[in-house]
This record gives sequence, structure tokens and C-alpha cells, in this order.
Amino acid sequence: MPKERFYEQLKLTGRQRESFVRLIDSITIGNSIKPSTMKIADGQNVHEIFLLEIALKEEALPSVVVEAIAKANPHRILFLCSYGDAEEYAVYRQGKVWATEWLKSDEAKLVPHGDNLDSLWDSLCSQVIFGSADLQDVDDEIKKRQKAKGLDEEIAKLERAHGKERQIGKRNALFEKLQRARREKDALMKG
Repeated sequence: MPKERFYEQLKLTGRQRESFVRLIDSITIGNSIKPSTMKIADGQNVHEIFLLEIALKEEALPSVVVEAIAKANPHRILFLCSYGDAEEYAVYRQGKVWATEWLKSDEAKLVPHGDNLDSLWDSLCSQVIFGSADLQDVDDEIKKRQKAKGLDEEIAKLERAHGKERQIGKRNALFEKLQRARREKDALMKG
């Protein structure tokens, strides 16, 4: 499909439209995975998965383009971005664009797993986001890792504050907060 058809149909900001023009060479619907095209059961939440191939003018993930297309489409979309002989996969999940690393075309492969479209979508997202198809609950793992990242930032901030503080009472209070944050992160990572 001509890329102009995409951005004419979407409500885009000037920045998004500029990204389409500057980054995208072409957009192709590579495949549609649904019960009528493959031997797979329909999902409770996912009824069709599109593979959208985006040929790029430079090796840069067009995040604003991926997000705009995904938000405007009711289907789940697996994006395959390519530039020369390099490829990366991307998905839009939980309000964020996630992508694999850039790999040579023959190395950039996802292995579909699942007995219905819901589990297949989770498997594809798990491979793109975490590099593994083994995760059962992708959304919980995303939340867990985002919370861990927030705790890492809080721990670093508390460590800096604790190191600078000279008053013993305030220093002890900061140390107690630091220990609580570390215990919370440990519990999160174990559970």
C-alpha cells in the first residue's frame, strides 16, 4: 500500500506526518493470522494479527509511526521493520512501542507458539519485548519490570541522598527508606 494512504487515513500530528515522509519507504501487509487463514483457534481478546512490513529509509525504529498505526487499528499488529539487510520486530503493548535489536535478516526470526490467537499474540510479544517465548503473562511481567526499574531509580536517588546527608537522624531515616526499597525490589524479583 502506498504510505500516503496510511497517513491520509490517520489523524496525525505534524511530527508524525514528518516521520512517515522522512523514515518510511513503503508499507506492506505481509500476512493476516486468523482462524480462516491458519489452523488456529480464535482468541477471547485477539481475533486477528497482522504482520505489517515497513521498509525504512534509515536504520531507525519509527516509533511514532508504529504507535500511530497501532492505535488507529483494532487488530493486533506485529511490525517488521527493515533497512537493507537488517530487520527488527516491534509491537505496541501497554501504551508503549517495544522492539527487538536490529539483526541480519536471516537472524531476525520469531517462532510462533500458542494454541489460540491470544496465546500466539502473547508469545510474539514476549519474544519481541523479553527475547523469550516462555513467559505466560506478558502484561504482568511488563508491570513487574517497570516497577523494578522505578525501584532502581528510587534506590539510586536514596543512595545519593544518604551519601550527602550529614545529620545523623536524617541519614538514618534515609538509610531505612533505602533498605525498604531494596527489600521491596528483592521481593518483587523473587515473586
